[in-house]
Amino acid sequence: MHSHETALLSLQLLRLGLDHEVPMVATCHYLPRFVSQYVGWDGRLDVLAESVVWEYAIRLLNQFDHAVFPSNTQAAAFADRGLLVPTTVISNGVDLNRYQPGRRGVEAVEAKYRLPSGRRILFVSRLAKDKRVDVLIRSMIHLHETGAHLILVGTGDDQERLNNIVADLHLGEFVHFLGFVPEEDLPSIYRASELFAIASECEVQSIPTLQAFATGLPVVAVDAAALPDLVTDGVNGFLVPPDDPRSFAIAVLWILDDPERAALMGSAGLQTSRSHSDPATFDAHEQLYTNAIAGFRRTTAQPPAEPTHRIWSRLTSSRE
Repeated sequence: MHSHETALLSLQLLRLGLDHEVPMVATCHYLPRFVSQYVGWDGRLDVLAESVVWEYAIRLLNQFDHAVFPSNTQAAAFADRGLLVPTTVISNGVDLNRYQPGRRGVEAVEAKYRLPSGRRILFVSRLAKDKRVDVLIRSMIHLHETGAHLILVGTGDDQERLNNIVADLHLGEFVHFLGFVPEEDLPSIYRASELFAIASECEVQSIPTLQAFATGLPVVAVDAAALPDLVTDGVNGFLVPPDDPRSFAIAVLWILDDPERAALMGSAGLQTSRSHSDPATFDAHEQLYTNAIAGFRRTTAQPPAEPTHRIWSRLTSSRE
């Protein structure tokens, strides 16, 4: 039994699985910092919230027989916090048959989505607080006069705030919200862009970054969480400090103004993507299941995880 939800539903899965001689595997797709951003109040309780989420996550995962993480950085972070069960790192993977370099489909998506002419900086993901899209928008203060445009693909509950930032900065001509883009068009949207940018500080891997590499794009990313596991500074892109729009803009210009550098970084990104292909991910999961079943015997590393309502009660009572 394999859970990809390590919060509430996984508790129910454990109750079912622990009564049977069936290996229990969990893949964790978040860092507690991601969760704490949404339960703090005006930023004052972020540290406390993150600490509580760490405690809960470790106690929960230690009830499984095996834990899986998409990146080495995430796996190391959980081990440092007290994870005791065996772990495996398995990439989320990328479909290299769909995401490829070239110009296929570019003219069609340019017309369909009315993409602006000029140099296009792409972001693909949820428009949510944890993605820090505001940093990318603010970087356009330094970039719009160069003919660059920021293309934002995705929807989310942070869009109204982001729209207001664009309006306040008078960047409406240079920041473009495409909204939801179906999967059939996404590869061509990447191919229609010059580089990919991501400012999130709590990524455990980033599938859009892998898709960008697979289509031959250099990447500008923040030097935080697991993004440095993919982006090698100066090789397949640049790493910049978190929450620093000006540094983002400088790194973007280093790529846009140097076609030779951009081409070399794009080629390096292609090499990066090949080790994350879907077949490699499927094979790794198959091997994990084979190993988990062989000689299986139920063990648990810690007492059962503290009930969710009790942890939530401790967190909310700290507001007083």
